[in-house]
Amino acid sequence: MKKYSIQFFATLPELYDLTLLFLKSAELSVVVQMVNGDMSFGLKDKAEIVGVRRLFFYVPGQDLDISKVEERELEERCIIMRCGKNGVIGKKDGLFESHVVFYGSDNEGLSSAASVVSRELKKNTSAGVMFRNPKTGAESLSKSIRYTSGAAEMSNNGIVLRPIGGHNEGSVRNTGE
Repeated sequence: MKKYSIQFFATLPELYDLTLLFLKSAELSVVVQMVNGDMSFGLKDKAEIVGVRRLFFYVPGQDLDISKVEERELEERCIIMRCGKNGVIGKKDGLFESHVVFYGSDNEGLSSAASVVSRELKKNTSAGVMFRNPKTGAESLSKSIRYTSGAAEMSNNGIVLRPIGGHNEGSVRNTGE
């Protein structure tokens, strides 16, 4: 079984576009978990992405009764995308990290779909985010963390890229390419 996790930065409109790309290219369906915990099938429109916490992508034909399925079971049967936010969370502002995770599955269709999602995400992002510790000034390049063109534009305009955990501040170095 393949297992992977890809961390990346993307604007909310780009998260929506990536969702549509994953649904189409990997022939998946989606269960949406809102920030308040409510769950539903599918996204109605681009504006709805603002309130999304996580997306659970699954192969159509699975018996998924979201009123009865436990969250842990969804995690085991789906490809999950945690949606980072733009704006202020607590006292911090910036663009918050998203990630796609696949825990592995005996379902051959889901494993194939996970490979497609991984490939499409990598095709639509670049790699390499510089993180700086605001207290010490120490910097480190994370070559595996990815970003979209919109995230790069935000970073180049002074918006801080915020990782899932920790207090470091990320940025994309404009290489002039």
